[in-house]
Amino acid sequence: ENSLGDVLIGGAPKGGDGVIGAIAPVNAMGETYTLTYGESGAGAQSPARFAHKKPQTLQAFIHNKWEPVAFVGQFKLELEGQWELRAR
Repeated sequence: ENSLGDVLIGGAPKGGDGVIGAIAPVNAMGETYTLTYGESGAGAQSPARFAHKKPQTLQAFIHNKWEPVAFVGQFKLELEGQWELRAR
């Protein structure tokens, strides 16, 4: 509703800030893929970690303190030629 001015993203130790998204389709040839980001609750990125690694989540400096934030949305990736992304 109202502008917050500058919002700083970061705050976690080196390598601690990140956003994990899901890409689809996998195990199929294609030129167009969708990268999707979501949250499990307000400001809670989902998924927040790869396998058993430490959580990789974003934080923003809002209202004079660091708060967790989530990135929610989709990106469409259009590649030249046919590619296959395989799940491991």
